[in-house]
Amino acid sequence: MKKCPNCNFENQDDSQFCQNCGAPLPMTVPQGQPQPPQKKEKWYQRTAFTIIMLVLFFPVGLVLMWVYRKNWKMAVKVIISVLCAIVILPSAFGDDSGSQNGNVAVSEDRGETQEDSQDNNEPESPLESEIEQFNSGEYAYISNDDLSTYAVNIPGEKVYVVTQVDDMKDGRIQSTLDDGFVMSNFNVGDNYDKYSELISVDDVVAIAGTVSETTDYSIAGKSVDLNDCIVFAVGDDAEEYRKESTDESLSQYLVVTDDVADTENDISEEDYKNLCQQLNYEDILRNPDSYDETYCVLSGTVDQIIEGWFDTYAIYVMDSSGNRWECLYMYKDGESHLLEGDSVTVYGQCNGTTTATTLLGEQVTLPYIDAEYID
Repeated sequence: MKKCPNCNFENQDDSQFCQNCGAPLPMTVPQGQPQPPQKKEKWYQRTAFTIIMLVLFFPVGLVLMWVYRKNWKMAVKVIISVLCAIVILPSAFGDDSGSQNGNVAVSEDRGETQEDSQDNNEPESPLESEIEQFNSGEYAYISNDDLSTYAVNIPGEKVYVVTQVDDMKDGRIQSTLDDGFVMSNFNVGDNYDKYSELISVDDVVAIAGTVSETTDYSIAGKSVDLNDCIVFAVGDDAEEYRKESTDESLSQYLVVTDDVADTENDISEEDYKNLCQQLNYEDILRNPDSYDETYCVLSGTVDQIIEGWFDTYAIYVMDSSGNRWECLYMYKDGESHLLEGDSVTVYGQCNGTTTATTLLGEQVTLPYIDAEYID
């Protein structure tokens, strides 16, 4: 029976108006009402996409092996990076069905929250404990771009960002920090169920945590992991915590190091050259593996130039001690080409040694530099 809130008259359950006084009756929701079916993740589409991409990549892999035929380590690195990009691409944008279902759940929960607020004049914020933890002052603000670029410099630092939620799954909130498509992971642990009821995909959140590690996917981008994360503001409230620049307390970490250069494709020429140091010729020949991907600078005279495939050139440089180095270089657009006898300064990464053939047909071992700039 349904009781009238106006006159307390008991009416039938299906009545919309009171049979005694005519007042409207509250609606009831039938028990056990079936929920709309959820969309299943179309995993087979992702699998088919990955297989097609791998097949199409096969001839590209052969070309890369040929281009880097004198530096097989670089070839393997490039190929693995591209393969990683192909594998993660289908999942990089998240699961549409999961996002839709999440939005429905959040909408229902927010409706209940509004009803609860009618019963309590001053309801406690669901993020009250997170706000209290953030106000302790242990977290420093860092912009999304700076976190993406310099995260390798600040493992263990407690920071917070204001970012947009791109996906939520497996105990983590995911967000794309830079212009790429690889998402970073904010691991929220036991708070995941709580946050999944309060946050939707595309919401802006203020989120804090401890920087853990950075995974470089080369041309596909990179992902930063933060652990022990808390969300302390959502939507317009979160925007109030956004700042114009990273906190000064982190400025000591915002410098280009070898690790930053290895994961960042867009460092300036000046920063790149500042990383380079002179290396000992004999030390490289004795311990080539110790100098793999070491930033270096070499000054000397061009001894020989051999044109290779795809606009690459093997430039042999003789240093002041008469030692010969091999440098692989690709001219930039509009750059003047070198001639034998030119004095040059080479900036690049040493990749151990390589074997070259002299004009007399002898096999010699030389230090090998993958050159980025030649002055």
